Amino acid sequence: MTGFQLCCAVTICCIFGIAAQPGDPGSSNISEPFLLVADRNGEIILQVNITSGSNTTLPLGDVGEPRALDHDPLTDYVYWSDNQNQKIHRARRDGSGRETILDISYVNGLALDHARGDIYWTNSSELTISVAKMDGSSTRTLLTLSAVSRPYDLVLDPRNGLMYWADDGNETIARAAMDGSNPTAIITGVSDPRAVTIDYREDRLYYSDRYRVYSSDLLGNDIQQLLYESGTGVRGIAVDENYVYWSSRYRRDSSKPWQGKVGMLSKSDLTKTVLVEGLASPFDIRLSTAAPPAIRCPLGYFRCGHGHACTLTWRRCDGRTDCSDGSDEDGCECLPIPVDFNLGGRLTMLPNQLGQTTFEEIRNSSAVDLLIGSPTNGQNRHPEFREFASTVIFPQCAVPKENDTTCSLSRHADNATSCMNKPLLPCRSWCEEVLNTADTRMKKRFPTCD
Repeated sequence: MTGFQLCCAVTICCIFGIAAQPGDPGSSNISEPFLLVADRNGEIILQVNITSGSNTTLPLGDVGEPRALDHDPLTDYVYWSDNQNQKIHRARRDGSGRETILDISYVNGLALDHARGDIYWTNSSELTISVAKMDGSSTRTLLTLSAVSRPYDLVLDPRNGLMYWADDGNETIARAAMDGSNPTAIITGVSDPRAVTIDYREDRLYYSDRYRVYSSDLLGNDIQQLLYESGTGVRGIAVDENYVYWSSRYRRDSSKPWQGKVGMLSKSDLTKTVLVEGLASPFDIRLSTAAPPAIRCPLGYFRCGHGHACTLTWRRCDGRTDCSDGSDEDGCECLPIPVDFNLGGRLTMLPNQLGQTTFEEIRNSSAVDLLIGSPTNGQNRHPEFREFASTVIFPQCAVPKENDTTCSLSRHADNATSCMNKPLLPCRSWCEEVLNTADTRMKKRFPTCD
C-alpha cells in the first residue's frame, strides 16, 4: 500500500473523478406542478397553476427582459437569461439566493443538466452553444458557426447523452452529443423554429414551426402536427403526461403592441384551453415536472436518493451535503471487508467507485477479477495494480490506525461497524501512474483520473 499511503496520508480529499461545483442546496418546497413563463416585454417571470390558470409574479427583483429560463427542482433555483442587461441570473422562487452567474448577451435558450450540475445555453449573436457549471464557472463553447446558425431553444436528454436545439438560421431541429460532438440536423425545412422540448415518458420531441406545433420521435421521424393558430407565433413549449403547453405572441396591427398567451392542448383529443392571456410577450416556458426520469450516473458518480442528480463518489460522506435530499451523507459507516477477499480485514465504505453497494454485489461481479485475476494475452500491469484496484472497489475508511481494530470488532446487529467516518480514495498521481500502463479495455473499467 505504499503508493496509497504516500499519496493520501496528507489529506482525505484525494480527487478521483471530475471536479464539480454544484449550486448551493436549497429547499424545493414544491407541492404541485406549475408552469414558469418568461414574459419578455412584461419584464416578469410568472408561476402558473396548470389546473386553475391562476398565476403570480415571482419576487425575483428586476429580471430585465427574460427570454429563456429553466428550473432546478432539486434546489428550487430559477435560471433565466436577461437580454436587456445581457446576463444570466439565478434565484430561488422566493427571491432568495439571487446572483448573476454569467455576463452574456442574446441567450435565447438554456437548459440544466441536473445530473452533472451544468447549464447549457444558445447564443444567437455569437452563433454558439456553450456550457458551464451551474454557478457560471468552467465555461466552454461546444458548437460554433460551422454547426449552428441562429440557435434558439434547446433541450437535454441526459439519459442518452444528447442535446437538441431549434436552429432558425438553418431552419432545422438538430441534435448533438452533450459534449458537442456529432452535430446533425434531424428535421429540415422548419419555418421560424423557436421552441423544442422532450416528453421523456413517450420519448418524443415537440417543436414549433411558426404557427404550428409538431411532435416526432427522437430521430426526427413519425412527424405529427398537433396545433395550428394562424398569425400566432409559438415561442415556448412544455409537455406532461396529458397536455402540451405553449406560449405564443401576436400583433394584429403593426402599430399595436405585442400580445401573448399561454395555452394547453389535450393530447387525447387536441382540445385547446387558454391558461393565461393578456401577457405582453411570453417566450420560454418550463414545467416543474419536466426533469428527466431517474437517471443513470456515469462511472465514478453517486446517484442521489431521489434519482435526479449525481455527485462525484468522492464527495459522498465528506461532511457537506451535495444531494438535495441529503442521501450522499447517509449511511457513512465503515465496514470490515469479508475475509474471503483476502485484503487483511481492513475497513471500507460502500457504495464504491464502481457504484456497487453491497459485498454480495461485488462478489458476484467481474470486479473480483481485478483482485484475483492475472494478466493475460500479453497485458501489462503496474506492480501496484491490485492495490490500486482494491482501493477503488473497497474505498479505505479514514479511521485512525489505533481505532481500526476497535471499529472492525464493534458491529451493530446489521453487521455494520459503529465507526462513522470518511472514505479515502486514490490520489490522481497514483491513479495516472497505474492506469497509464493498462490497456484501453482495462482503463474503461475504472473512473477517469481527471
